[in-house]
Amino acid sequence: MLNEFKKRSLFEAVEFVLTLLFAFFLLVDQKIAVFIIAGLGLNAIISGVKFGFKKPSKAYYPFAILFVCYLIGLLFTENFDYGGKDIETRLTFLLFPLFYGTFKRKAPINKSWVIWTFIAGAFVYLAVDIYYAYECFEVVQHRSCFESYDLSRWIHPTYAAMYLVVGSGLALADAFGKNGNTIKKIGAIIVTLIFYYFVYKFYSLGPWISFVGMVATVLFAIFYFRKKMVLFFVGIALMATIGILAIKNLDLLASDYNAVKLELGNYFNDKDAYIEANRNNTGSVNARLLIWNTSFEMIMEHPFGVGTGDGKDVLMDYYRERGMDVYVEKKLNPHCQYLQTAGSIGIVPALFLIVSFIYYLILGFKRKDYFLIVLISAFATGCLFESVLERQWGILFFLFFLVLFINNDQELKEEDAVS
Repeated sequence: MLNEFKKRSLFEAVEFVLTLLFAFFLLVDQKIAVFIIAGLGLNAIISGVKFGFKKPSKAYYPFAILFVCYLIGLLFTENFDYGGKDIETRLTFLLFPLFYGTFKRKAPINKSWVIWTFIAGAFVYLAVDIYYAYECFEVVQHRSCFESYDLSRWIHPTYAAMYLVVGSGLALADAFGKNGNTIKKIGAIIVTLIFYYFVYKFYSLGPWISFVGMVATVLFAIFYFRKKMVLFFVGIALMATIGILAIKNLDLLASDYNAVKLELGNYFNDKDAYIEANRNNTGSVNARLLIWNTSFEMIMEHPFGVGTGDGKDVLMDYYRERGMDVYVEKKLNPHCQYLQTAGSIGIVPALFLIVSFIYYLILGFKRKDYFLIVLISAFATGCLFESVLERQWGILFFLFFLVLFINNDQELKEEDAVS
């Protein structure tokens, strides 16, 4: 740790400490994390006044552009109060690229330190979860205290599980990367086992989709970099075969698979009848089919969006028209970030979000940066089944690590010189 500070100026040292604190408090207490952002901004401004600012790389632009799209969408919204809150939540799209992207530093931030500090914070968060779960159990004497919302407490279980999925991926990437060692490898494996136990207990679909997308992309990257793509496809075929056998022979998997297959079959056989029969059924599969269908209809009627603050209100109107009263009562969002973005600010910005993910994934492959590959693949696939960038819980985590991983000063200078 002392060597890290010797490399840096006073302002860099402050930035490094605040970055570590931010990573630690991401899961522990995001209210504190917000104050740390203010500290990062103040430090960056004072440093810039004293030593000058650098021009941000083009790698920082996509989410800043997306923020502008939301800002434009605010001009067409009727629910301006909610739209204003939405813009406030998305300020991180601008702040992290500004604070980290314009800061002049002698050496890049040590990503390994940040990742393992986040892991430490995650363990503190999980320990607190277990403490409150036991308190709950002493009162109600029911295992539900150790599951889903009762276990995740102040953070939605989907976001908590997403953090753990990505955190374990980053720990493994660091431990088995060029700077890894035996202790790190053992630690990363233990972290992964513990984290995925809690991901299972949080009972949320999106993070498991993220896990599948992340693993598939990382495996592809490993074989691609080693020019052994034949082995990759053989491995995928083997994993698919094992998966099919497991689904057919393991009762738990078979029952879930058959339930999903049945619902999909009923939906595509007669959509109108399915919607009529399930309009107040909020089961995981049923709800998503109805929500996606309703959201898609809304988007087709409003291809340029309904306004930054009106997406939820208009979607509720569509629910009411279909008699989906329970969906209105629970205020269920589209459960797909791409549909949510398209409904609020239009199809073009939603496509731009997808292109942004592709751009960062290509950047990760270009640099052979497993950290960036893990982050983008997990969030891009997670966005298919959850609106993970609609709340500050998701935005803070994603933008912080995104900026951290593209923030390699030497590489960014080379890119800018080429552009």
